Order: sequence, then structure tokens, then C-alpha cells
Amino acid sequence: MNRDKFISSIKSNIFHIATQSIIDGCFFLIDEANRFGVDDQRMQAYILATAYWETGKTMQPVRENGRGEGMAYGKKLKQDRTPYTLPDKIYYGRGYSQTTWYDNYLMLTHQSYAKQKGWDFLNNPELLLLPEPSAWATIHCMWHGYYTGASLLKYFHDGVCDWFNARRIINGLDQAAVIAGIAQHFYGALQIATAS
Repeated sequence: MNRDKFISSIKSNIFHIATQSIIDGCFFLIDEANRFGVDDQRMQAYILATAYWETGKTMQPVRENGRGEGMAYGKKLKQDRTPYTLPDKIYYGRGYSQTTWYDNYLMLTHQSYAKQKGWDFLNNPELLLLPEPSAWATIHCMWHGYYTGASLLKYFHDGVCDWFNARRIINGLDQAAVIAGIAQHFYGALQIATAS
């Protein structure tokens, strides 16, 4: 990949002012996607667009603004609204994809141990603020469809390229058109950067 071409493209079409932290975040996610085996540039572009949107354009894992205030997941409730007491944590949005809910942190913990990662997200949700576990959680869940049941493979395969409905992987159709546009800009940058 020609990283200079990628940077030039994202500065022209997405960020306009791209700090080193933003650039580093983009390349970290691309490298992690490749390491995971997600080498389809459409999928990589959608991962980047998801991170762009969910991190407030920082491309770094962040805490949710408001930390779940006014939301059911901002209380000690599971998704079915069953209360819990332990761990003594609130599972507001964190990371590249703003993972919410007790249930998702528990799922990530089980997945992490199954893949010999050893990250206990349920007892240490702040792990999602670290680049490596946060990138793994985002890519792993987007690839397998663990967040919503919808996966990258559903929207990007063979001749199928559904930028709009791919938002269902993370959060219904919330801001689907905006994120689809961003993903297409990222896709263009990846193509430019890898053109021979």
C-alpha cells in the first residue's frame, strides 16, 4: 500500500485536517483487519467508516459522550432489562464501535477467551479504550455478526456491495446514508493506495 497516496486521499475527501493520531488510527485498523484476514477493501472501508463515525472522527477508541446517561444501557440493566449487581460497572459505549450493554461485554469476554486472547471485557470494560483489544472486538464482531446478527459477509461478497444496509452490522439504519458515503470515500482511498 502506498501510504502517502492513502493519506492524500483521505485528507482531500474525508478529514481535510488529518492529525497524526487520525492517520495512525486508520493504518492501525487496516493492519489489524489484514491480520484478522479481512482483506476485502470494501469491508476494510466499512470498518474504517464505522470507526470514523463511532469515535467522533478521531479514529481512536473513545468513551461515549454522556456515558450512557438517559439510556437503558447506562443503568445496571441487561438487554432484556433484567437488573444486575455485579460487576459494579456500567456498560456504556466504548471503543472503535461504541460497544454497549452488559450482554455484549460478556459476549466479547467469552469470544476473547475462546480465541485465546484473555481479555475480560466484562470485569474490565476499559480494555475497549486500548487500540488492540478494541480493534479486535470491532473487527471480530463485524466479521461474525455478533453485535446484531448481521455481518460484513452479508453486505460485501461477490457482486454484492450494500454500503447503506451494512450499517445494520452495528446499529440498525442510524445514519446509514452518511456512513455509506464515508465508507465509499475510504474505499476510494484504499483503491488509489493499492493501484499498480
